[in-house]
Order: sequence, then C-alpha cells, then structure tokens
Amino acid sequence: MTKSECTISGSTPEKLNMKRLAVKCLAGMFGLAQVAYGAGKESKPAGPPPTIEELLKGVKVPPGFRVSVFAHPPEVNYPTCVTTSPTGEVYVGVDQAGSLGHQPNAGWVLRLVDSTGSGHADKITKFATMDHPRGLAWDRNKLYVLHPPFLTVYYDDNDSGVANRSEDLLSGISTEKFVARNGADHTTNGITMGIDGWIYIAVGDFGFTKCVGKDGKSLTQHGGGVAR
Repeated sequence: MTKSECTISGSTPEKLNMKRLAVKCLAGMFGLAQVAYGAGKESKPAGPPPTIEELLKGVKVPPGFRVSVFAHPPEVNYPTCVTTSPTGEVYVGVDQAGSLGHQPNAGWVLRLVDSTGSGHADKITKFATMDHPRGLAWDRNKLYVLHPPFLTVYYDDNDSGVANRSEDLLSGISTEKFVARNGADHTTNGITMGIDGWIYIAVGDFGFTKCVGKDGKSLTQHGGGVAR
C-alpha cells in the first residue's frame, strides 16, 4: 500500500485536540443512541426510539462545551465507527448485524451533513454499502473503510455524497472463517491515518493468517497487535 497525503488546513495542536474531542463526543452520542435503542438486528426495541431529552439525560461535558444530538435513531442506528472530513461532513459506519451477527447486506456507511449550522444533521445519505464496517478514515475525496476481511477505499469523484467507485487495498486482514462464523467480533476493529500518511489497523486477538495487499505482498500475524 502506498503512502497517502493527509492534511488539515489551518490546524493548530489546540484545534486538533478540539476536533478529536468533538469526534469522541460524536462517537459517544452515537453509542449512547445505540444502547438506548437496542444493539444488533435481533434485539428489538420495547417501544419508540428515545427522545432527545432521554438521550442527553446524565451526559456531562467539560466547561465551555455544549451538548446536542447530531443524529439519532431510526435514521442513524447501530453505529460501529465514525470519522469526519476537514469540511465537517460526518461519516458513520452502520452494522445492523451487531458484533456477532454474520448475515450479509446489513452494513453501510452514512454521510451526515449539517448544512444550516444548527448542530443537527439535516442531510443524510448512504455513502457506500459493505459488510461489517469497523473503521473509517477520510482523505480528500476518499473514504478508507475497514470491513473485515477487507480494507477498501471508496471514491467520491463527483463530490455527490455517494461513492461512485471502490478499490480493495487489502484482503484477508482478518481470518475469514471467523468472520463467516462470528461476524467482526475479535477481528480488526479500528483504523487511523497517521501524520506519516500510513494507515494503522487495530488487529484483534484472532489475528490473520494471510493478508494480501494490492501490491501482492502478504503478511501473517498470530494474535492481536497493530498493522501498518
């Protein structure tokens, strides 16, 4: 896999820390929504989706921050990973199969946009579909998606909010028999793009037996760790 450029214009360490905290808050709010509404396709909610007041109940943030619900069920549900672009679009990986489900065609990535500056997503589109999304990283017009046993890059060449083509960069980045049997649990769950332009992948304790890159090189990892 070749290096990829990644820049955030006008960012200082303080701004980057604020952005990281904002992403963590977004992830926490999506996770809170999932817990409140039920996780996994077989888990049925007892009643209607929780209200915004119910989602925010008990949530505390540091001084100087305010809390709002950016998106909530049923429009955005079963989140597994989240990332943002430098221009503010939020990408959310959705897996209706849950952590142990392995039924196909239950995963996708949503693109959320706050076009009015209200703090709430008012435009939600399905950016791309795949099974078991577990890690996202945005770079220019490209969204890197870890969906074991693949790492795939999805392109939005037309800036339409929907991917128009994709390319598998890695295959076998999880043990395929475990994915088929147990879904994405204990496999590869999380990626980040470093300032060096390389993507770092969190590898679960199942490891992988033969990961093959687009360049033809292969790698084996027994047990958990980090792959670059």
